[in-house]
Amino acid sequence: MEKICKQCDTVFQGRKNQKYCTTKCKAAFNNERAKERDYYLNRAIRDLKENKKTLGDVYKLFGSEVISATLISKLKLNFGATSTKTLNGHCCYGEYELRRVDQNHYRIIKHK
Repeated sequence: MEKICKQCDTVFQGRKNQKYCTTKCKAAFNNERAKERDYYLNRAIRDLKENKKTLGDVYKLFGSEVISATLISKLKLNFGATSTKTLNGHCCYGEYELRRVDQNHYRIIKHK
């Protein structure tokens, strides 16, 4: 039966239910679908890693001292990319918790 490959549009002879001319085309088609499907997940993981690294660097400089909200805003954190939230609603980025002290100050807490 004459078919058209879903990946490369090549005309080929194959089984009634065959969709790809070769296993290479089948793998390429499925890899593209997986890449599209996982785009947002991979972006969230990347943002979380960047947040964790940034907070880790700031923690190395200041420890758990109070930090101004101005400095936190300059870090360009993606506040949507958190790993967990504490019972009090504070955001955690890996082992670092960003805790709001008051309207103008934050504290970074490192959890073990």
